[in-house]
Amino acid sequence: MALPEFQNEAEFRDNWIAPFLAKLGYILIKNTHGTGEQGKDFFFADYDRFGFLRVWAAQVKVGNIGSGSTEIAELLDQVKRCFGVRLRFHKGAHAQRVAGVYVMTSGKISDTARERIHDWCVYEKFGENVFFVDGEQLDNKNRFATYESDTEKREHFAALKNELARNLYFLERPREDISRGTFTFPNYRINVLEDALRRSSMDATMVAELEDLWHFLKTCTSYVSPLNINWEKQSLDMFTEGTVRAIARATWLDAHCDKQITELNQRYSLATIEVTDAAPDATGGRGGPACDG
Repeated sequence: MALPEFQNEAEFRDNWIAPFLAKLGYILIKNTHGTGEQGKDFFFADYDRFGFLRVWAAQVKVGNIGSGSTEIAELLDQVKRCFGVRLRFHKGAHAQRVAGVYVMTSGKISDTARERIHDWCVYEKFGENVFFVDGEQLDNKNRFATYESDTEKREHFAALKNELARNLYFLERPREDISRGTFTFPNYRINVLEDALRRSSMDATMVAELEDLWHFLKTCTSYVSPLNINWEKQSLDMFTEGTVRAIARATWLDAHCDKQITELNQRYSLATIEVTDAAPDATGGRGGPACDG
């Protein structure tokens, strides 16, 4: 598959490349297109395995990169200018040069263009740090990044569902235990609930339900000793009402997790792919070559 059609480079940069870089986990993403851009459209960064910051530049193109001399010369000049830029992210910090340049195009790169670009890179001292990525490569990487993100989401919803199931079991213990003074508050698990509240992708309704449930369970976990006291009716009723609301919220959240997991499963399920047999040919076969005998 290929990328969608873009009206211009601004649409490609703002609506596709910028969120794509964020999805891949890059930081300090800055769209620098405009006057004085020094040949680059984006700066973005990451950390290597030793914890050192690396800065990258990207030049973004819409459509195909052909073999025209003027087109390629202009593109390579922009790439070369990227390596001359010095960056300072914090006041007083040392100026830093880019580690490499990516040329990203929504279309294809012709074979002739690839050969000319390769020859140019061989003779440039920074040529091995120049990378050309066409629309098909971008689309494939985007799909893989989406799959990784969806896998993480599914694991999170599954963990939340398991934690809710455990808490529901203890929330539904008989009221009579409390009235007899023999009830021990369970040590409810709220680790996944807290993690869910830290996620910015949660919608407002789910955040509200999570917040209320977390607050109730957090309050309960402070009472871990057997209740050898006589509960006043008012206190007992308040706790019972809180438990009823907590059960309702946990049940709603459990159903919400089921819905999210089902949608993620269906997105990657073969069952969602429609398979149609090839139409028979004029002889009643399947359109393949005839075989004697």
